[in-house]
Amino acid sequence: SGSASLLAASLAFVHGQAHGAELPASANAALWLAGMVAATLLLHLAGAALAVSTQRSQPLRRVAGALLAVAGGTLMLAPIGL
Repeated sequence: SGSASLLAASLAFVHGQAHGAELPASANAALWLAGMVAATLLLHLAGAALAVSTQRSQPLRRVAGALLAVAGGTLMLAPIGL
């Protein structure tokens, strides 16, 4: 829907702003941006490959989802020492 697209675009913008704020003053902005775009592309391709490879196995898809959730939670909680 339109409101979901607007929300997704807004969050993507804020996410991009946060990464832009991490740009070191001594870095080449074009190369840094190219690296971020390349990393994003690789992450999306890996996610699509995982989705396709687990398409026929619901249990495997659930295990992969659970592992990704644990990995995401670990990355989220690591900065606060949990």
